[in-house]
Amino acid sequence: MVTQLPPTNEIDTEYIVPPFYNNDGTLIQVLCENSSSINSSVGNSVSNFLLNEKGYKNIEVTSNMTTVIESDQPVLVTAFGMGSKSNRYHPYMTVVPGIHQYLDYYKIIVPEGYQENFICVIVQSQSLNNLRINGFSASHYTSVYQAAVTLTKHFSIRIFKIQSGTFVLSTTDASQFGLIVNGHRINDGYGFAGNFVH
Repeated sequence: MVTQLPPTNEIDTEYIVPPFYNNDGTLIQVLCENSSSINSSVGNSVSNFLLNEKGYKNIEVTSNMTTVIESDQPVLVTAFGMGSKSNRYHPYMTVVPGIHQYLDYYKIIVPEGYQENFICVIVQSQSLNNLRINGFSASHYTSVYQAAVTLTKHFSIRIFKIQSGTFVLSTTDASQFGLIVNGHRINDGYGFAGNFVH
């Protein structure tokens, strides 16, 4: 978890937090360096809260809800996949990239030995057809979750179920997008953001 922490000059004010698919829920934690006013949107529900200096707030959402976080000051956002009691998956955590930290190219390694592996892509809706995963369009892969949210732009969220191995993701129009990778097996799980291992 420590290796995922970005420097404070790379934390953001706008975040899209997708759910962890096939988990019992997602626990989002918002942490601030300075006092901050924050809006949290989950579906049609919008809430506002204030954080004091070095404060934090936990937000619990279901496994099929995407959350939008907007702050007047830079904040750090982490997300915990809460595991699955029925499947005996353990919780795991990742740092969530802000939308200004998205990249237009990623090369990642999905580890072997996990029962399920997923990649979540957060891309501007107009560029979804320009997304390439190992040279193939997104429609080549099995999508298990999709949603759309609006910040200053419209974004599409897609979660794809994948096998282990090396993956190269890019957009043909060089538009930047977010990437989160996660997976689980009995008594274990992992998660990481693509730009923290770039």
